[in-house]
Amino acid sequence: MRFACVDAPEKAQLLGIESRDHLRKLLKRGRMRVKVDSIATDRYGRTIAELWVNRGVDWELVQSIQSSDGMVWGYEAYKSDCPNWDAIASTQARARSAKIGVWAKNAQAIPPWEWRKTKRR
Repeated sequence: MRFACVDAPEKAQLLGIESRDHLRKLLKRGRMRVKVDSIATDRYGRTIAELWVNRGVDWELVQSIQSSDGMVWGYEAYKSDCPNWDAIASTQARARSAKIGVWAKNAQAIPPWEWRKTKRR
């Protein structure tokens, strides 16, 4: 499965491990109760989906939580395929203005899609 709307740092990238661990903590706090809203299939056959975690009474969009905490980039190239793009964009704007997560070290923060391009060469 691939998360819709966002792209997380690769493990070898700055904050890659922290982003992964952040996701794990979110799922544990939700006692691993999740809902998957499938949106499409990518060219590699992976399901592209929005993931929701139960954090008590309500279901919350995992991608929005990660964005709010500065652990992912909103993937603007695919925003037309993202039913909850507005939530991603607004939480990312807050994280960016608060300079947290991937936004804390602007000089070193490289979106994963750009980072992957440099590794292909």
